[in-house]
Amino acid sequence: MTPKSRSGTPKSIASSGSKTIKSSKVTESDFTPRTRRLAVASKSHVRTTTIYNESGPFPPANRIGRLEFAWNTIKETSRDSQDPIITQAFQRAKPDERMKKNLITFVRTFFDFRLYLT
Repeated sequence: MTPKSRSGTPKSIASSGSKTIKSSKVTESDFTPRTRRLAVASKSHVRTTTIYNESGPFPPANRIGRLEFAWNTIKETSRDSQDPIITQAFQRAKPDERMKKNLITFVRTFFDFRLYLT
């Protein structure tokens, strides 16, 4: 069974005449089932890490710091997981720049949202 996150927001697609504009939002459906496990587990892990972060209860406020925080949390999820599918998904995603970008975007939407609230 593939885990699902609690986020049920679908990807939005807007139509403008003959053009279709696709949202840049990354959703679970953008991942293969194995990579989705890594993405969902990492998003859950980032929620916890955001609160219990060594440097305070929120990730860094600058863009690069948030990206590094997200990627480090994804790496921790893989390293600490007992699930070989998650570890293998990370090993496949690590050299793939597009996949890394999608994973980081998927995971960091949580704390980007938190920044808007503060």
